[in-house]
Amino acid sequence: MSIVKSFDVFETLVTRPFAPPHKLFPLVAKVAKRNRDLPIDPSTFEDARILAERKVRKKARKPEITIEDIYRECRSILNLSQKDAEVLISCETKLEIELCRPIGIGRALLEQARNEGCRVVFISDMYLPGNVLREILFRNGCWVDGDRLYVSCEVGATKRSGEMFRRVLKTESIRANQMVHIGNDALSDVKIPRRFGIGTEPFFQGNLRERESQLAAARDFSPTLPALLSGCSRLARLEGTEDSAQHQRLREIAAHAAGPFLTGFVLWVLQTARAVGLKRLYFISRDGFVLLEVAKELARSVDPTIELRYLYGSRQSWHFPASRGKDLEKASWVWEWTTSYSITTVLKRVSLAPEAVGQTLEKAGLVPETWEAPMSQENEARLKKVFTEPKFQKLLVREAEKQRALLVAYLQEEGFFSDVASAIVDVGWKGNLQDSLAVILEEEGKRDPVGGFYVGLNHRGSRPEKGERRTYLFDLRRDPKWRLKIPQPQSCIETFCSANHGSTLGYRAEGDSIVPVLQQWRTEPLETWGLEVLHRVAAAYAAELARVLVWLGKIDIDPMLAVYSLALTWSNPAFEEAECLGSFPFVEDQSGIGAKPLARPLPWRHFARVVKSKYSRSYRVIWVEGCLRLTPEPRSSLLRVANLVKSAGSWALSWNMRCASSHK
Repeated sequence: MSIVKSFDVFETLVTRPFAPPHKLFPLVAKVAKRNRDLPIDPSTFEDARILAERKVRKKARKPEITIEDIYRECRSILNLSQKDAEVLISCETKLEIELCRPIGIGRALLEQARNEGCRVVFISDMYLPGNVLREILFRNGCWVDGDRLYVSCEVGATKRSGEMFRRVLKTESIRANQMVHIGNDALSDVKIPRRFGIGTEPFFQGNLRERESQLAAARDFSPTLPALLSGCSRLARLEGTEDSAQHQRLREIAAHAAGPFLTGFVLWVLQTARAVGLKRLYFISRDGFVLLEVAKELARSVDPTIELRYLYGSRQSWHFPASRGKDLEKASWVWEWTTSYSITTVLKRVSLAPEAVGQTLEKAGLVPETWEAPMSQENEARLKKVFTEPKFQKLLVREAEKQRALLVAYLQEEGFFSDVASAIVDVGWKGNLQDSLAVILEEEGKRDPVGGFYVGLNHRGSRPEKGERRTYLFDLRRDPKWRLKIPQPQSCIETFCSANHGSTLGYRAEGDSIVPVLQQWRTEPLETWGLEVLHRVAAAYAAELARVLVWLGKIDIDPMLAVYSLALTWSNPAFEEAECLGSFPFVEDQSGIGAKPLARPLPWRHFARVVKSKYSRSYRVIWVEGCLRLTPEPRSSLLRVANLVKSAGSWALSWNMRCASSHK
C-alpha cells in the first residue's frame, strides 16, 4: 500500500527569522522605502498590516483570503495608491522568499519520507500564492519535481476546517489510512486530520520554546529586535539534533542564551571597529575562540575587509614578560587566590616548577609536602620572602627576559609592529592584559597604544591605563554603582566563552616561526560536556542573523537585550538547565589547574558555612543559582534564606559604616 506523507510548510519545513512572523512587516516598509522610494513609517505599516488582515478575515465570505485582499484593505487604512500596494506586495513576497530558512530536523523527516518511497505533498493554510511557496520550498531544499502543493487561498479550503484534508484525499485518490500528516499546529495538523482517520506525526519542535517566547516578549527594546533574536534562536536550535540528551539540552541553551549574547557583543565590536577605521582585530585566547567563530559569520555582512586573527595570550604569558621579573612579590596576578591556590600554582604563574627551585623552597621551610597543598597564610608569607631574595630575583629576571624576547618575536609575526590600525578583543574584567601588551609594544618602539573591546570591565582603582577601552555590557570604572543583574556574571560569561585548548604558558621557536606553548589540557571533559556543540550553535546563530543584516543594514542590539535570555537562564534556571550547564568543568586558576563542576548539589554543612562567612575558601560556589536548583528541598530553600539574610546583614553593615563616615 502506497503511503502519502503530507507536510505543513511554515514552522515544520521552513520558518522566518522573526518570531512572531508579523515582525517581518516593519522590514517590508523599510525595503519599500529604500528600494522603491515609498515613504512609510515601519511601525505604522506594521499596525496597519496586522489590522488589515484581521478585518479582511472577519468579513471574508470565503474559506481563505489572499495577499491581494489584505492589501486592498491596507489601501483604505493607509490611503495608499494601487501602485503603492503593488510595491508593498512585491516587497513582502520577496522578503518571504529571501528570508525563510530551512528547519534542519524537519527537512530530515522529509528526506526520510522520500527514502521510504512515500509520495510527498505539501499543505498550507496561507494567504501567499502557490508560486511563492514553491519558490520558498525549492530554495530551502524541500521541493523536487513530482511534489504537489495545496495552498488554502488557491484550493478554497483550509486545514482548520478539515475541508483541505477531504480535498487532498480525493485529489490524491487515497484513503485516510494511506496518509500521514506532519505539522506543528495541535489543532490544524494533529486533531483535525485524526478526525478523518489520517495518521499524524506532530512536529511541535517548530514552535517556540519557553525561553524563546520570553525573549520574543522582551519589553523596553526596539520592537523588531526581540522578534529577530528569538527567531534566530529557533533557527539555530532546529538546525540539527545531537546524539545525547546532554548535548541536545546544550544545543537549546546555546541557541537561546549564548547565541544572542555572543552575537550582540561581536556585532557591536565589528560595527564599532568599522566606524573608527580599524582594519584588524585580534581575538585573545582562550575566551576569544568562540568570539572569533561568531565574528567570521558576521563580518561578511558588516565589513568583510576587517582582518580577524586569533592571538595566543594569557596573564602568565604577558604579565610575566612585561614585568621583566621585578617586584613580583607585590604583583596581584601572581598571588591571586583560587580554590587550587598553592605553592605550585604560584610558581607556574612565573614559569617555574617547584622542583627547579626545590632547595630554595626547602631552605625557606617550604618542604615538598607543602607544594601541592592549599596555601596557608604562613606559607604564603614564606614564599613572598623567597621572591625578594637576590638569587631568586635574578632567576625571575632571567626567565622573564627569555619569555619577553619570544613574546616580542611572536607579536612581530602577528603584525603588531605594522601600521595597520588594530585592537584586541577579550571578555575583560580589569583590562590588565592590554596594559602588559602596551608596555611590551611601547618598549619596542611602537608609539600608539593598542585599544581594546570588552564585554565588561571592573573597577581597577587609581592605576593608569594604556590605550582606549570600549565596553559593551558594563563598565564599573565609570559607574561603580551599576551592577549587571546576573549573580556572578564573570563566571557566567566565561562559561560560554571557553575554548578546548589549554592556557598559553609562553612561546617557543619552531623552525622560522614562534608558536605558543599551551597548558596540557584534558579535552575529554569538555567534549563530554558539549563544548563543540556550544561553539557550533553559536556560530550558526550568528550566520542566521547575518543573513538578515543584508536587508536590515546596521542594527544596534541593546546589550541588555542581548543578555536577556542568558540572564534568565543563569538567574533562574530550570532543573534541566542547571543539570546541563552545571556539569561544565570550570577552570578557575590561570594556570589551568583545578577543574570543578560549575554547579552541584550543596550539602547541609553549607548552611553553617554561609552563616559563618566561610563560603569562599571552604568551597568555591561558582554558580549559586545552579547549585541551589540542584539541591533537594528543604535544604535548597533554607540555604537560599541563609544566603539572603547574610547578604542583607552585609548590606546593613556597609550602610551603617557609610552613615558613620558621613557624620565624621
